[in-house]
Amino acid sequence: MGLTAEDVETCSPDALDAVAAAWERLSGAMSGDKDTVDREVVAPLKNGGWESHDGRRAIQLIGYVGDQLEAIRAESGAMASIVREAAGELRAAQNDLRNALESARHAGIQRAPDGRLSWTAANDAQNSMLEAEAKDIDRRILAALQRATDADMVAANTMRKNVDFGPKGDFNVRSLGGDPTADAARAGDLLALLDKGSLGDADLALLDTLLKQNVGNKAFDVQLMQLLGPERLMDATTNLEQLGKDGDPKKAGQTAGLIEDRLRTALGTASADLAGDAEWMRRLKDAGREVETSPDGHTSVYGYQQLSQLLKARAIRHRIPDGPRRRPARVRQGHEQRAGLEHHRSRP
Repeated sequence: MGLTAEDVETCSPDALDAVAAAWERLSGAMSGDKDTVDREVVAPLKNGGWESHDGRRAIQLIGYVGDQLEAIRAESGAMASIVREAAGELRAAQNDLRNALESARHAGIQRAPDGRLSWTAANDAQNSMLEAEAKDIDRRILAALQRATDADMVAANTMRKNVDFGPKGDFNVRSLGGDPTADAARAGDLLALLDKGSLGDADLALLDTLLKQNVGNKAFDVQLMQLLGPERLMDATTNLEQLGKDGDPKKAGQTAGLIEDRLRTALGTASADLAGDAEWMRRLKDAGREVETSPDGHTSVYGYQQLSQLLKARAIRHRIPDGPRRRPARVRQGHEQRAGLEHHRSRP
């Protein structure tokens, strides 16, 4: 069940901002605690020569305390990010709803508690005009309520995924939001579900939220590209493009398109660092040379097809050292050049 107009009108985005600020203060207060444990507790024990089985176990457990402190910092930063994002969306939805209701009042259109709109017209012409205006106002109200409901659901789902409430007795160090490394790990997990064909609508929305709130975050982009590697990045691009074609144009398809564009943006932001990573670039070139043979014996350079998707809008902004080798003419037949890389027009 979605939120009602009363729910949206009476909600307090400012209160959510205050909650987010409290989480941010906690995250800031915990910053550096793990380093302190490692430097002032664990390091002296290791350097002290405590080499027995019990000693190694004790050092491991004490080090785990530092990991838990870092997890608390990441989780609190995550909660701040999630709540602040929800506050912004709810505030925008609240403004949209209030503007629509003000338009109704200005036009003399009444809204009943059950959502029905009514009006009084002096003649047929005025009735037609008010009816058209009422339809537009009703559309705006429904859109605002849907936006608020979506924000509420995404925040709730994200929080549930962000914190491990299971009986393990520890924090989920692979949290969402607030920490670029943790965010990238979570995005990588979601893209792995896409590879398996088991990425649901809620997961897709969560992935979109993750990428959206990290736009321009170089640390996140570099970490995500390194976690995925060129091979999985190409596969993700292909899978997202296919999902954009197959999914509901109003939901999954649109979201998949946004994610695909954001993955390209992330690649562009990270490209300066990646260009200096010889191993990553070697794997990119190797993946780009992947050849696929169809059952009828037709051969295509499948890797170049995937690269052509990644290279849209100049995703890679830095020269690829020692770029892919030019193929003999007989191999290149049926292919074309784009951004210095070969790709096939269509996959068999």
